[in-house]
Amino acid sequence: MAAEAAARAPGRRVLLVEDNEDGRQVMEMVLALEGHTVRPAAEAGQAAAS
Repeated sequence: MAAEAAARAPGRRVLLVEDNEDGRQVMEMVLALEGHTVRPAAEAGQAAAS
């Protein structure tokens, strides 16, 4: 039942801050595939400016 509710739930907006480019790309793809809108950033200063 919880899986069904999660499948119907709208995606979230996610600010992803990760300095490792490969890790950031993988996490961004996984989150996007789960239906989330992802805004990636390489460092905190970049994230705060976006």
